[in-house]
Amino acid sequence: MEEVYMKVPQGMVVTSSDLVCKLNKSLYGLKQASRQWYAKLSDALHSKGFQHSKNDYSLFFKHTTAGSVYLGVYVDDIALTGNDIEGILYLKQFLDAQFKIKDLGSLHYFLGLEVMYVSDGILVNQRKFALELVEEFGCTDSKPTSSPPPLGLKLSSDTPRKPHLDAGLHTVCYIRGLPGLGLHFSSHSSFSMAAFCDSDWASCPDSRRSVSGFFVTLGSCPIYWKSKKQTTVSLSSAEAE
Repeated sequence: MEEVYMKVPQGMVVTSSDLVCKLNKSLYGLKQASRQWYAKLSDALHSKGFQHSKNDYSLFFKHTTAGSVYLGVYVDDIALTGNDIEGILYLKQFLDAQFKIKDLGSLHYFLGLEVMYVSDGILVNQRKFALELVEEFGCTDSKPTSSPPPLGLKLSSDTPRKPHLDAGLHTVCYIRGLPGLGLHFSSHSSFSMAAFCDSDWASCPDSRRSVSGFFVTLGSCPIYWKSKKQTTVSLSSAEAE
């Protein structure tokens, strides 16, 4: 059990150093706080027929004849969606009665992602995050650029140099200058899934490592992608045999 030392509140007299405090709820900052919060939230949702996804335990869902309700949770931030409007309203009332939540309305900003609503779906970008990076690096006077960042220079490197920083700032300014650029999730897309993969042999100009990657779409919406440098392994003649 984690020990936490507390300051005695003003006006309270303590005559013994052997006393302990019994907490009615977990305190922020304790290692078990997030685990206890998740357990309590899970129990509350399970009592209402929700299940958690086996692929991602931060996602809960409920399917009924009236439709579906999905709940995504990150610490104490919650996003709700689905086609069962009555079910969503009932869930918000239930959560408010259990935890005193604050309804922020339609989703506009979540986990660094900005959500913009268009006629045929939503557009997700990181314009606000890019703007914060520009200000953090002290380049608020930099003019937004409409030219794409240089593709020949890898931004991830074990030995970063000034050209990497310049390319990174160029990328941030590029995103900042095109607020309408982002991932488009259409409301009319099908549920057909497609996956693409590729591998370039020794394509990294710095390390000569191979770069492999894949890209997965659901309908016309990109949902997962990854690019990774392959580790180079050298074998002696004896090991090769």
